[in-house]
This record gives sequence, structure tokens and C-alpha cells, in this order.
Amino acid sequence: MPEPAASRNLEDVLERLRADRESVPWTERRELAASLAGLLASDPKPEAAMAFLYLLAEDPKPEVRKEIADLLVLVPQDDLTRLAAQLSDDTSSFVQRAVARALDRRRRGMKETQRRRQGFEHVESQYASIERIHGALAAERARKIADEQFDCLVGATVHDIRGILNPLKTGLSSLLDHVKADTLDEKALRDSLTRMNERLAYLERFVDDMRDYSQATPAERRRERIADLVNEAKSVVLDNLKTRGFDLEVVSLAVEAPESVTAEVARHQIVSAVAHVLKNAFESFAGKPSGPKEIAIHARLVSDDRVEIVVTDNGTGIAADDLVDIRQFRPGTSTKKNQGGTGFGLPTAYRYAVAHGGGLAIESEEDKGTVVTITLPIEQEETDG
Repeated sequence: MPEPAASRNLEDVLERLRADRESVPWTERRELAASLAGLLASDPKPEAAMAFLYLLAEDPKPEVRKEIADLLVLVPQDDLTRLAAQLSDDTSSFVQRAVARALDRRRRGMKETQRRRQGFEHVESQYASIERIHGALAAERARKIADEQFDCLVGATVHDIRGILNPLKTGLSSLLDHVKADTLDEKALRDSLTRMNERLAYLERFVDDMRDYSQATPAERRRERIADLVNEAKSVVLDNLKTRGFDLEVVSLAVEAPESVTAEVARHQIVSAVAHVLKNAFESFAGKPSGPKEIAIHARLVSDDRVEIVVTDNGTGIAADDLVDIRQFRPGTSTKKNQGGTGFGLPTAYRYAVAHGGGLAIESEEDKGTVVTITLPIEQEETDG
């Protein structure tokens, strides 16, 4: 089979550079280094691409060496050791910082791969445990139920994502048609780009909420002041709403959380749970054009071993038929009024609370408001793992 033209071209350029590095301008060498990413992402990796890595790692221009440093996330482990050692000692701090960033990205990628692998292994061990205790038939039935639930979740998620992407696709097609016909005016361009930017922002929130829902609860818990968790959740939500252009001045927010109330929790997840509930409270005023708009957060001890975080709003409330569905805490479920919600907020908050040995309850009346109560144990029970 004839050698591909791209490979022959790479070989030709490689020979030119070996003979005379200045035969190719440094800006083109930098572009060449950046273009290697596509080749290095494939397996097996082309020999010419690997040869360029080593050649350009010694380029006299730091801008070129920096591009090679960026590619360290893609190189095989054996080559990584040699190239990282060489570039980490580079005379340019510009290159050294690029190496540090690339190695950090590589470590994060490896951790994520390991986390996914451990997740699958944990699930398989659970099935094995069911089989040992209840028999093969029970384990197989559990697997089928899990598969059916997974299919439902993926199907609903794909449907929702398509609902976000289709308007984007339509908007882009319309813009391209106007460009081809030379009929695009500034106002139409601005309006179209604004709508597409809003859809992309919603897609980002959707993906972030899916990621939060999928996070396992860490086994390690620390004693935290509930007031600190509530105030951090408040800051997260207010910052998020500001970036979305939400008018925060029209909503009154009162927080009552004694400094003495503490609980053993995985901090990030309880902050996230409270933030999801609080964000929903703010968004409940979207269909309420007049009247006072009030939210209150109360944290309190309810017994010697339990604490409650109660978020109350006087927003539009939830219809009774919607409330029945929402109390199932299935991801992707949102109310008819809250069309901008992703449907992952309350299920995520519920999941995190339950994983801590607590719970989440929701009461609501249409046109009157909603009360969401997160309950947490003060002490975490010891488990066998």
C-alpha cells in the first residue's frame, strides 16, 4: 500500500529541519508543533510525529518548545519521562509553566480514568455480594433493573440535550443562509448570537448538574459549622445568578444559622445540596411579576442527633401533580413553570442528603410558595466499608 501523502510530507519537512533548522520559519515550526496533537491522539502514534516531538523540544524558540510542552498530555509514558525531564529544566519559565500545566492535566485525566474504573469495579462487587447472599437469580434481576433505570435516564438526558442543541443548529443554519445571501444585518446577528449564547450557557449548566448528580459521596467526613456551609452555598448561588443577569435586588434573603450548630459532612456536597435548593427558590419568582419576593434559610437542631436546613420561599409554588413527580427525585424532572431548570438540582440535593444518612422533604402550594427541608445527622455512623 502506498505511503499516505501526509506522512510523506511530514518526512520531507523532518529531513529539512534536521539538515537546517532555519529552513522553516519559527512561526511555521510553532504551527507544526501545535498540529501534532491530532496525530498524537491516534494509536499507534506515527513515527514522524514522535521524531518531531524530540526535534522541536530542542528548538531555539521558546514559543515552539512551549507547544511541545502542551503536548505532554498525549505522549506515551516512556517518552513522557524523557521529554518532561528535559522541558522542566528549560531556560524559559514560559515553557516550564506549560510543562507543569500539561502534567497536571495528565494527572487529572488519569485520576478520572481510575475513578471511573473503580466505580465500575464497585458496582460489580455489589452484584457479586447480592449473588453470594441471595443467589444468582436475584443478582441478575438487580442487574436488569439497574440497566432499565440507566436506559431511562440516558434516554431522557439525550432527549433534553437534543432540545438544547436543535435550536442552536437551527440558529446557525439561519445565520449561514443569511451570510451566503449577504442579507445579514447587525441587529439580526446580535440577536441570534445572544440566543445561541443563552442556549450554550444552559447546556453548560445541564452538564454541570449531571456531573454533580453522578459524584459519589466521599467516605471521609469532617465536622463543619452549618452556618459556614449555608453562607458558602449562598455566595455560590448569588455569584451564579449575577452572571446570568438575575436581578437580585428584588428578592429579600434572610439567613438564620447559629454558629454553634455543626455536623460531620462531606463539605462540598452539602454546600452543593443547599445551593441547588436555594437556586430553585430564586428561580421560583420567574412567574411572579408583582408582590414581595422573600426567601428564608433557617438552620437548627431538631434533636440531639439531627440538624435541619430549611429553605422557604413565597414564589409561584408547585402544582400538586408536578409535586407528585418531583417527590420521586428522578433526575431530569422539572416543573411546567420552571422551563429553565435542568431537573437535576433537587435529585442531586436529595441524593447527597440521603448518602449522609439524612433526607430531603419538599412541601409546596401553587401560588403560595415552597418549603424544602434538608435533614442531616450530627454524627456519621461507623460503617464496615
